[in-house]
Amino acid sequence: MPENRHSTEVLLQELIEHQQTKVLKVAREIVPDATPEDIRNPQDFPDLVADTLFNYEDGILTGYLTLPQDFPDLVADTLFNYEDGILTGYLTLQTALRKQSRTDNPDL
Repeated sequence: MPENRHSTEVLLQELIEHQQTKVLKVAREIVPDATPEDIRNPQDFPDLVADTLFNYEDGILTGYLTLPQDFPDLVADTLFNYEDGILTGYLTLQTALRKQSRTDNPDL
């Protein structure tokens, strides 16, 4: 389970870093000398605040940054429950098939 948590944390961090790069790129198309600090305070740049694409990309970044700290745990638990459910279903099917086989062939 810890490896699922770690890989989820890494994926989330990669998503955040990618989106930060994307937002900065969009911002620099509008304000060429924009810095990473500037995109954290876009209200200081009316052209950024007015730009629909910038607001869209910045909104995605904000969503990533506001994910709960326990998000990796939630994902890991969901994966575990999913895999556990598959295993339980498989074992239930195997048991039913064995019972059916015994009913069809009582000598087994």
